[in-house]
This record gives sequence, structure tokens and C-alpha cells, in this order.
Amino acid sequence: MLFAPLFAASLAISAALSGGFEAPHQEPTVWADIPDIAICRKGPKYYMVSTTMHYNPGIPVMVSTDLVDWKIASYCYETAEDRPKDRLENGENDYGVGTYASSIRYNEADGYFYVISLNPAIDVTYLFRTRDPESEPWTFARLPKAQYDASIFFDEGRIYVYASQGSPEGFKVRLTEMKSDLSGFVDGGEIVIPKVNDCIEKAGLGEGTQVFKRNGWYYVVNISWGEKGRAAVMHRSRTRKGPWEGRVIFQFQGIAQGSLIEAPDGEWYAYFFGDRGAVGRCPYIHRATWVDDWPVIETANLPRRAGIPSCIASDPFTGPSLRKEWQWNHNPVESLRSLTARKGWLRLSTDRLDADLATARNTLTQRTWGPVCSALTKLDPTHLKVGDRAGLTLFQRDYAEAAVTRENNGLALVLRQAKDGKPGAEVARVALPKNARAVYLKAEGDFRRKRENFYWGNPPGVDEGSFSYSLDGKSWQTLGNKVPLVYTAPHFTGYRFGLFMYSTQVAGGFADFDGVAFK
Repeated sequence: MLFAPLFAASLAISAALSGGFEAPHQEPTVWADIPDIAICRKGPKYYMVSTTMHYNPGIPVMVSTDLVDWKIASYCYETAEDRPKDRLENGENDYGVGTYASSIRYNEADGYFYVISLNPAIDVTYLFRTRDPESEPWTFARLPKAQYDASIFFDEGRIYVYASQGSPEGFKVRLTEMKSDLSGFVDGGEIVIPKVNDCIEKAGLGEGTQVFKRNGWYYVVNISWGEKGRAAVMHRSRTRKGPWEGRVIFQFQGIAQGSLIEAPDGEWYAYFFGDRGAVGRCPYIHRATWVDDWPVIETANLPRRAGIPSCIASDPFTGPSLRKEWQWNHNPVESLRSLTARKGWLRLSTDRLDADLATARNTLTQRTWGPVCSALTKLDPTHLKVGDRAGLTLFQRDYAEAAVTRENNGLALVLRQAKDGKPGAEVARVALPKNARAVYLKAEGDFRRKRENFYWGNPPGVDEGSFSYSLDGKSWQTLGNKVPLVYTAPHFTGYRFGLFMYSTQVAGGFADFDGVAFK
């Protein structure tokens, strides 16, 4: 997990390193934004957590039996904090912050799953616990102080945390013991690996700490930046504290940050993520073998599941609640959303004015995916007030929105595009019938890239989005031209499809959405 202020520098490094890179690119095992992954296993089931940032509910817990097909099992929290920036109030926001690089572990001794995480703006470590991620809610506690990019680890009846720590001398790993009653940490911990990058030349960042034990060895894995780009660096020791010996265990097409896990049949797999343009940071699962108690990891990864990843799902809005796959941009306002006001429709309402989609509340999102994807919805604009904007978006900092807009002289469909973090500017519009009761909207993402664009890191590429509309759901018209999709900080997430409704002149209107279909 990279600090957002360092993101621009990482792009420059990536571009400098990428000249002449011609190796065939690897399609991700899951071609969707699931970054900073950590995985544990209980019996035949694997459980995976990832970075959430500003989306809620937070810390998705996914479940799989094959390390390829991942479904949403639960979330660790509905909302973690309730500051103005979490609620998109007073001009504040939490973009690019939220929860980072979580760790998940199953403790056989007490039968609980544990997750730790942090928000870098809050000086505590979040601790979550449940007996069953698929059917039981997670408990939530805050432990002082924050443990950055940390890995929870159970050993000899005690609970430890290995965490990344930056310093002017370079990146280190700190070991801290957790109190047995889970109320905090025994002390401030101690540095056990004084230089993460001691085995890689011209190294920069060295973070994303994860730990496991095998065959009497303790293994600590970090992501590192070296002269040849991102790499997975491993240190091993016969004790928890060292002495350690380290080596690069994987360096291929910028795929790094993660660890290894043993399957029920005794086989081993490495799990990492790779930056793949505007779609985001995507999981890669690789087979691994062991030689002299060091892993040998295949460059070829497990192939992706055909079709839409299982962590993404259409929703007709006919149930009593939203599907688990949905997340809100920042904390939702419960009183401004409803699945019961009109059966089979999602109603989004407003109670204030916003000039821009990035500041608006209750934008409902799901991930985009590769190589190509689309989302379709039907919108009833009858109850929009003058200045209201409701519709479908490809959402990131530089978003594009197809907004049905109530104007003084009727309805219009307006395509707006944000650039360089500035509010969306109008790039296309069409007039709609004044009495229209249904507008069908479609957004598409194209994340197919030439192989030379699969650099180390995540430089701007050729990813594109497009929008179209229909008044009958059968005859479709293109709305404007294709729009560039570029992964940027501070959002630090891949593009998402989103439904939105916000008011620019008069509050109190609402829009009804008749389901969303992904293809």
C-alpha cells in the first residue's frame, strides 16, 4: 500500500523504467480493483480482505474455495468513523484515506477470525473479530496506536503484529505483542528487521508487511521498489525476532505485495496484486514450490474466471436490502435512500445543494472490471427539481457522469467529464421529452491495453469509457465521445460504476432507479 503523496513519484519511476518493455502482459486472476490483499484459510475455504479507502461498508471479506472465484461474504464495518470528512460535509472528504492494507487470520486456538487495519488519519489500530465471516457480524475495537501495513500473527498462544515502519534510513519491520485481552499492545514494540530493502539494489519503498510460519521458519514478506521496479522481498528466520536473511522472491511486471498460503492438499500459492491502469489494482495468484525452504514462484498466474467477477453483481432492487456487492462513496445518509418507497426501485433523495458529483452524498458504487464491462440502469426523472442531476457515472477523481438534469425549460441528458480533480465540465448534451418517465442509461469501460502499457507501476494508459441512452430500452444512441479513464490519487481506487442524485439549485427532489444490470 503506497502513501497517496508518493503516488505521483511512483508514476514517474514507472515511466522511466518501462522503456522497451515487451513481455506479454499477464491478465489478473481477478480483473477488478481489490488491492493490498491478505488471505487466510479455514478448512477448504479461503478468506480475503483488501483496502477499502473511502467506500462503505468497509473492508470487504471475500470467500473462495479455489483462490480464483471470490464472492463477498461480509464487511468488517458499516462505517468506521463519523467525522464531517466521512460524511462529505463542510467541504471535507476522506478520499484516498479510509482503511488501508488489512490483515486477516484464523486462530485455531479460540475459533475466531481476526482482522486488523488502520486509517492513517486516525492513530489507532482497528481490530475486528468473528467466528464466521459468512453469517456472524464482526465486533469492532480501536487499539492505540496505529500499526501501518501490518500483519496479525498467532504464535505459541500469543498474538503479535508485524508492521511496516518508514524512517529516514529506510523501511523497517516492527514487532509488537498484543495484550491477551485484546485491549491494546503490551508496549511500543521493537524493530526486528532494520532494513527491508537490504537484498535489493537502489531500493525505495519497502512496506506491505505480511508474515507466516512454515517448517520451523518465520517468513516476513514486503513489497519493495528497486532498480527493476516493484518486487516481493522475503526475510526468514528461525525465531520471531531474527537474525534474518532476505532475498527477492518475485519480480515480474510490477506484480507484488502479498504473501503465500498453503492449500488443503499441501500445495502452495503466492498472492499479490498488480496495478493495471484505470480498472485499479488487481489480484494475481501464482503457484509456488519450495527449494531449500525458499519459495520458487511461477510467473504464470492462475487464469481468471470467465465473465463478470463474482464480487460484482447485478441488482434488480426487489429485495429488502441492497446486494452485498454495493458500497457507498463515504458514509451514506440513511434517510435519503429507500428500497421501500417504491417497490422494485431504489430512491435517492436530496436535502442539500452540491455543485459537483465528488462532493455529493449517497453515490452507490460497484467495481468496474476487465477487459470490458458495462452497466445499465433505468431512471425515472419525474420528481427531479430544477437543477437536479441524477444518473450513471464512471467514478474516480476524474469521473464522467451521464446526468438526467431538470432545467427551466425541460429535461436534458448531460455528459460531464472531470479533469485534473476539477468539477465535471459539460462535454455533450441532448434534449429529452419534457414528460419522459423513463430514461435508460448505459456506461461502458474498456480496459484492454497494449502489452507495452503493462509497466511496473501504474502509468496513464489508453483506458476509455463511453455512455449511451435510450427512451425505450431498445433503440440506443451514443452520448458524446469516448472519455479517458485515468487512475489517480487522491482517490487511489479503480473506476467504479455508480448511481447518483444531487441537487444544485433546490433540495428535496428524488430519482428512482429500476435496478442495475452488469454485462
